[in-house]
Amino acid sequence: MEEREFILKAASQHVYTHPSATEHWRHIVEIVALTVAALWGFYVFVYQERIKPAHEPPSVALTETLQHQPMHGGKEFVWIQLPFKNIGSADVKFLSMIVNAYGLRFSDQEQTMEQRWSFRTEITHTLQAGRPTFLATHLYRYAEAGGQSHFVDAPGVVRTPALDFALAAGKYDAVRVDVIYCFTRADNAATYPYQPRQDPDGAFDIQSLADALNNYSGVVCNREMYRVFPL
Repeated sequence: MEEREFILKAASQHVYTHPSATEHWRHIVEIVALTVAALWGFYVFVYQERIKPAHEPPSVALTETLQHQPMHGGKEFVWIQLPFKNIGSADVKFLSMIVNAYGLRFSDQEQTMEQRWSFRTEITHTLQAGRPTFLATHLYRYAEAGGQSHFVDAPGVVRTPALDFALAAGKYDAVRVDVIYCFTRADNAATYPYQPRQDPDGAFDIQSLADALNNYSGVVCNREMYRVFPL
Protein backbone atom coordinates (compact mmCIF):
# COMPACT_ATOMS: atom_id res chain seq x y z
CA MET A 1 0.00 0.00 0.00
CA GLU A 2 2.76 2.42 0.90
CA GLU A 3 4.60 1.55 -2.26
CA ARG A 4 1.47 2.35 -4.36
CA GLU A 5 1.02 5.72 -2.65
CA PHE A 6 4.65 6.54 -3.39
CA ILE A 7 4.17 5.73 -7.09
CA LEU A 8 1.06 7.92 -7.30
CA LYS A 9 2.81 10.82 -5.59
CA ALA A 10 5.76 10.47 -7.98
CA ALA A 11 3.42 10.43 -11.01
CA SER A 12 1.60 13.56 -9.84
CA GLN A 13 4.79 15.58 -9.51
CA HIS A 14 5.79 18.01 -12.36
CA VAL A 15 9.32 18.48 -13.48
CA TYR A 16 10.30 22.08 -14.17
CA THR A 17 13.36 22.88 -16.29
CA HIS A 18 15.00 26.26 -16.67
CA PRO A 19 16.50 27.11 -20.10
CA SER A 20 20.12 27.94 -20.19
CA ALA A 21 21.29 31.42 -21.17
CA THR A 22 22.23 30.07 -24.62
CA GLU A 23 18.74 28.66 -25.23
CA HIS A 24 17.16 31.88 -23.98
CA TRP A 25 19.10 34.00 -26.48
CA ARG A 26 18.42 31.46 -29.25
CA HIS A 27 14.68 31.87 -28.70
CA ILE A 28 15.00 35.67 -28.80
CA VAL A 29 17.00 35.49 -32.05
CA GLU A 30 14.38 33.21 -33.63
CA ILE A 31 11.55 35.57 -32.67
CA VAL A 32 13.45 38.59 -34.01
CA ALA A 33 14.25 36.73 -37.26
CA LEU A 34 10.60 35.79 -37.78
CA THR A 35 9.50 39.36 -37.10
CA VAL A 36 12.05 40.81 -39.52
CA ALA A 37 11.05 38.29 -42.21
CA ALA A 38 7.38 39.20 -41.81
CA LEU A 39 8.13 42.94 -41.97
CA TRP A 40 10.36 42.45 -45.03
CA GLY A 41 7.66 40.44 -46.80
CA PHE A 42 5.11 43.14 -46.06
CA TYR A 43 7.49 45.85 -47.32
CA VAL A 44 8.21 43.96 -50.55
CA PHE A 45 4.48 43.55 -51.16
CA VAL A 46 3.78 47.23 -50.52
CA TYR A 47 6.78 48.27 -52.63
CA GLN A 48 5.76 46.15 -55.62
CA GLU A 49 2.08 47.07 -55.43
CA ARG A 50 2.19 50.71 -54.32
CA ILE A 51 5.59 52.42 -54.05
CA LYS A 52 7.26 51.18 -57.25
CA PRO A 53 4.30 51.82 -59.61
CA ALA A 54 3.88 55.30 -58.12
CA HIS A 55 7.39 56.34 -59.21
CA GLU A 56 8.06 54.38 -62.40
CA PRO A 57 7.97 56.24 -65.73
CA PRO A 58 5.39 55.11 -68.29
CA SER A 59 6.53 52.60 -70.89
CA VAL A 60 4.81 51.57 -74.13
CA ALA A 61 5.99 49.19 -76.87
CA LEU A 62 4.81 49.38 -80.49
CA THR A 63 4.83 46.64 -83.12
CA GLU A 64 3.96 47.52 -86.73
CA THR A 65 2.59 45.00 -89.22
CA LEU A 66 1.39 45.40 -92.81
CA GLN A 67 -0.81 43.03 -94.80
CA HIS A 68 -2.13 43.34 -98.35
CA GLN A 69 -4.69 41.34 -100.29
CA PRO A 70 -5.27 41.28 -104.07
CA MET A 71 -8.71 42.37 -105.26
CA HIS A 72 -10.48 41.98 -108.60
CA GLY A 73 -9.80 44.45 -111.38
CA GLY A 74 -6.09 44.81 -110.71
CA LYS A 75 -6.42 46.35 -107.25
CA GLU A 76 -5.12 45.46 -103.81
CA PHE A 77 -6.18 46.31 -100.28
CA VAL A 78 -3.58 47.30 -97.69
CA TRP A 79 -4.04 47.48 -93.93
CA ILE A 80 -1.49 48.46 -91.32
CA GLN A 81 -1.92 47.38 -87.70
CA LEU A 82 -0.20 49.15 -84.82
CA PRO A 83 -0.44 47.11 -81.59
CA PHE A 84 0.50 49.23 -78.57
CA LYS A 85 1.26 47.47 -75.28
CA ASN A 86 1.72 49.03 -71.86
CA ILE A 87 4.89 47.21 -70.74
CA GLY A 88 5.36 49.27 -67.57
CA SER A 89 3.83 48.90 -64.10
CA ALA A 90 1.85 52.17 -64.13
CA ASP A 91 -1.35 53.06 -65.97
CA VAL A 92 -0.60 54.96 -69.18
CA LYS A 93 -2.55 57.89 -70.63
CA PHE A 94 -2.12 58.55 -74.35
CA LEU A 95 -1.97 62.18 -75.44
CA SER A 96 -1.63 62.13 -79.22
CA MET A 97 -0.44 59.98 -82.11
CA ILE A 98 0.21 60.46 -85.84
CA VAL A 99 0.52 57.66 -88.41
CA ASN A 100 1.61 58.45 -91.99
CA ALA A 101 1.89 56.03 -94.91
CA TYR A 102 3.76 56.62 -98.19
CA GLY A 103 4.12 54.60 -101.39
CA LEU A 104 7.65 53.85 -102.64
CA ARG A 105 8.92 52.97 -106.11
CA PHE A 106 12.44 51.70 -106.76
CA SER A 107 14.29 52.31 -110.02
CA ASP A 108 16.65 49.87 -111.75
CA GLN A 109 19.62 52.05 -110.90
CA GLU A 110 21.83 51.08 -107.99
CA GLN A 111 23.31 53.40 -105.41
CA THR A 112 25.47 53.25 -102.32
CA MET A 113 24.03 54.99 -99.29
CA GLU A 114 26.08 55.93 -96.25
CA GLN A 115 24.60 57.17 -92.98
CA ARG A 116 26.57 58.08 -89.88
CA TRP A 117 25.50 58.65 -86.29
CA SER A 118 27.54 59.21 -83.15
CA PHE A 119 27.25 55.50 -82.31
CA ARG A 120 26.68 53.79 -85.68
CA THR A 121 27.62 53.86 -89.37
CA GLU A 122 25.51 52.23 -92.09
CA ILE A 123 26.63 51.62 -95.68
CA THR A 124 24.04 50.05 -97.98
CA HIS A 125 24.22 49.17 -101.68
CA THR A 126 20.65 49.23 -102.92
CA LEU A 127 18.27 50.39 -105.65
CA GLN A 128 17.43 54.05 -105.83
CA ALA A 129 14.06 54.99 -104.35
CA GLY A 130 11.92 57.67 -105.92
CA ARG A 131 10.16 60.44 -104.05
CA PRO A 132 7.67 58.99 -101.51
CA THR A 133 4.02 59.41 -102.47
CA PHE A 134 1.60 60.31 -99.68
CA LEU A 135 -1.09 57.64 -99.22
CA ALA A 136 -2.79 58.09 -95.85
CA THR A 137 -2.53 59.92 -92.52
CA HIS A 138 -4.23 59.42 -89.16
CA LEU A 139 -4.20 61.84 -86.24
CA TYR A 140 -5.24 60.76 -82.76
CA ARG A 141 -5.61 63.61 -80.28
CA TYR A 142 -7.01 62.94 -76.83
CA ALA A 143 -8.51 65.25 -74.22
CA GLU A 144 -5.25 66.24 -72.52
CA ALA A 145 -3.83 67.37 -75.88
CA GLY A 146 -6.92 69.27 -77.03
CA GLY A 147 -9.15 66.38 -78.13
CA GLN A 148 -12.41 65.17 -76.64
CA SER A 149 -11.86 61.65 -75.27
CA HIS A 150 -9.55 59.80 -72.89
CA PHE A 151 -7.32 56.84 -73.68
CA VAL A 152 -5.93 55.09 -70.56
CA ASP A 153 -4.41 51.59 -70.48
CA ALA A 154 -3.51 49.46 -67.47
CA PRO A 155 -0.24 47.48 -67.42
CA GLY A 156 -0.28 44.64 -69.94
CA VAL A 157 -3.17 46.02 -72.01
CA VAL A 158 -2.78 45.94 -75.81
CA ARG A 159 -4.66 48.20 -78.22
CA THR A 160 -4.41 47.98 -82.00
CA PRO A 161 -5.21 51.07 -84.08
CA ALA A 162 -5.25 50.38 -87.82
CA LEU A 163 -4.76 52.23 -91.08
CA ASP A 164 -6.12 50.88 -94.40
CA PHE A 165 -6.45 51.93 -98.02
CA ALA A 166 -6.78 50.52 -101.55
CA LEU A 167 -4.19 50.75 -104.34
CA ALA A 168 -3.81 49.85 -107.96
CA ALA A 169 -1.92 46.54 -107.94
CA GLY A 170 1.76 46.97 -108.74
CA LYS A 171 1.69 50.76 -108.49
CA TYR A 172 4.17 50.74 -105.60
CA ASP A 173 6.98 48.41 -104.62
CA ALA A 174 6.69 49.10 -100.91
CA VAL A 175 4.92 51.16 -98.27
CA ARG A 176 6.76 53.34 -95.74
CA VAL A 177 5.15 53.95 -92.35
CA ASP A 178 6.11 56.80 -89.98
CA VAL A 179 4.64 56.92 -86.46
CA ILE A 180 4.91 59.21 -83.45
CA TYR A 181 3.02 58.58 -80.21
CA CYS A 182 3.09 60.65 -77.01
CA PHE A 183 1.92 59.48 -73.60
CA THR A 184 2.27 60.06 -69.86
CA ARG A 185 1.30 58.44 -66.57
CA ALA A 186 -2.44 58.20 -65.99
CA ASP A 187 -2.14 60.06 -62.68
CA ASN A 188 -0.63 63.10 -64.44
CA ALA A 189 -3.44 65.67 -64.45
CA ALA A 190 -1.64 68.24 -66.61
CA THR A 191 -2.88 69.21 -70.08
CA TYR A 192 -0.75 69.80 -73.17
CA PRO A 193 -2.67 71.72 -75.84
CA TYR A 194 -1.48 70.76 -79.31
CA GLN A 195 -2.51 72.39 -82.57
CA PRO A 196 -1.94 69.93 -85.45
CA ARG A 197 -0.19 71.03 -88.62
CA GLN A 198 -0.15 69.37 -92.02
CA ASP A 199 2.64 69.05 -94.55
CA PRO A 200 2.11 70.36 -98.10
CA ASP A 201 1.25 66.82 -99.28
CA GLY A 202 -1.55 66.56 -96.68
CA ALA A 203 0.14 64.34 -94.09
CA PHE A 204 -0.01 65.47 -90.47
CA ASP A 205 3.33 66.91 -89.40
CA ILE A 206 5.13 64.54 -87.05
CA GLN A 207 7.79 67.06 -86.09
CA SER A 208 5.17 69.56 -84.91
CA LEU A 209 3.84 67.03 -82.40
CA ALA A 210 7.34 66.26 -81.17
CA ASP A 211 8.10 69.97 -80.76
CA ALA A 212 4.83 70.60 -78.89
CA LEU A 213 4.98 67.77 -76.32
CA ASN A 214 8.42 66.22 -76.14
CA ASN A 215 9.95 68.83 -73.81
CA TYR A 216 7.41 68.50 -71.01
CA SER A 217 8.48 66.68 -67.87
CA GLY A 218 6.65 63.38 -67.53
CA VAL A 219 5.70 63.18 -71.24
CA VAL A 220 7.26 60.55 -73.48
CA CYS A 221 7.16 60.84 -77.30
CA ASN A 222 8.44 57.85 -79.27
CA ARG A 223 9.04 57.86 -83.01
CA GLU A 224 9.15 54.86 -85.33
CA MET A 225 10.31 56.29 -88.64
CA TYR A 226 11.00 54.90 -92.10
CA ARG A 227 9.63 51.43 -91.52
CA VAL A 228 9.39 49.92 -95.02
CA PHE A 229 7.12 46.99 -95.92
CA PRO A 230 7.30 45.32 -99.36
CA LEU A 231 4.10 44.84 -101.35
